[in-house]
Amino acid sequence: MAEGAYSLEHLDLGAKDDHTSVDQAFLALEEIKFQWQATLDAISDPIAIIDKEYRIVRSNLAMAEFTPHKDVKKIIGEKSYKVFADLDQPCEGCVVGQVFTSSQKQDYVYERSSDGKIFEITSFPLSSRSDHSTPAAQPSVLNVVQVYRDRTLHYQMEAKIRQHDKLTSLGLLASGIAHEINNPLSGILLFSQMLLKELSAKDEHYGDVMEIEAAAQRCKEIVRQVLEFSRQPTHKQTEQPEELSLRELIQNAERFSRVLKVAKESQVIYEWHNSEIKILGCRGRLIQVFINILKNAFQAMPDGGEIFVSQWQECLDGKLMVGLEIRDTGVGIAKEHLCRIFDPFFTTKSDQEGTGLGLAISYGIIQELGGDLTVNSTPGEGTVVRVYLCSATDYPPLKGLESEDDVP
Repeated sequence: MAEGAYSLEHLDLGAKDDHTSVDQAFLALEEIKFQWQATLDAISDPIAIIDKEYRIVRSNLAMAEFTPHKDVKKIIGEKSYKVFADLDQPCEGCVVGQVFTSSQKQDYVYERSSDGKIFEITSFPLSSRSDHSTPAAQPSVLNVVQVYRDRTLHYQMEAKIRQHDKLTSLGLLASGIAHEINNPLSGILLFSQMLLKELSAKDEHYGDVMEIEAAAQRCKEIVRQVLEFSRQPTHKQTEQPEELSLRELIQNAERFSRVLKVAKESQVIYEWHNSEIKILGCRGRLIQVFINILKNAFQAMPDGGEIFVSQWQECLDGKLMVGLEIRDTGVGIAKEHLCRIFDPFFTTKSDQEGTGLGLAISYGIIQELGGDLTVNSTPGEGTVVRVYLCSATDYPPLKGLESEDDVP
């Protein structure tokens, strides 16, 4: 507190030889203490005064909000890193020790792993008053004042701006790549179709040539999707949804993704407990989605494993939907990465394994088709991907259905 901020000069402490002056001084000091704490509590940023052992000697209400009991008195004497980040040791990058040594203000940025929030933390030295009597003397730091500012939104907005710049660059790059790739793809399609006319359907290579043609068609579709994604068009997709077999789409996607996978011993186990369920969607786009999901599952099991596929129907928000679950036994996804898996260009894979666009594009496709895509994962136990698509059984949206039991 600045010297003279709350002056006691209005008190005549030496003029009276009784307890009145002492009582008045005591009341004034209590009022100063109350106003000081009230000012501290009015600040929305968490503030803590910390000693050399990282113990909290004083704090405001905002700091207490980090604890379950929300009580300032109960955090006094607790370690600051335990209260703030629930850690057993000082936060990575903490500069409290430097402030005690240098007597200089220090700043650092800390991302809290428990909730992903990003804080800019400023540490101020708090020196004793006697140290100011000799200007040349090095002040002795008694405590450190730490101010925690939640800057999560600021950094998120910065990331979105950077992402926008990346997408703009990608749009320019994709335009050139599309022109270069489409020419050889057209040649592959032309010659594969000519071969199909020459070969008999019973020929041993007929099926292989059909796969070549289908793969080339898919490559052309992927180029188109990347262009749409990078340019972020405002027009709606002109391709109309059609009635499709979900099982047939998944099996086609498995055949393509097996060519791309790393693990050779992985098995796909279909748990089809219900009769065939038809969905509404765009064939090429959904195969692209399922290839991305299955490829990720295969890559998460480099030593082999199992992928379980199941489907069901349920009523969501008055609409009959088809749910598809793809569950693998792979390495799983770390908690800090799970919230970013749909961000374009975010990937934990090597440059040879992925670009970080697969799930981002897949999520956009499912959303455009009126569905939803969710991912849950536990490190070391595997990942569960659920895709929800509009059922062809009753469309447009059903009315009056309350639960799956009401579905005929």
